[in-house]
Amino acid sequence: MHCQDWVKDPSSPSGFRQVALGRGVVDWKAVFTAAKTGGIKNYFVELEEDPALMPLSVPYLKSLNV
Repeated sequence: MHCQDWVKDPSSPSGFRQVALGRGVVDWKAVFTAAKTGGIKNYFVELEEDPALMPLSVPYLKSLNV
């Protein structure tokens, strides 16, 4: 499973901007609960727009209790 999080940003050409996981529109607890039920064993955080968001994403992921 590949993971990215986004917020609306009218100033961006796409209308969205990538943010650290847990700071955007995705309900990660629900996603990982469903992934666990579905048998997903591996996930990858994709931050190609801004790799500097990784240090902010890791503590959030570790804090999830799924």
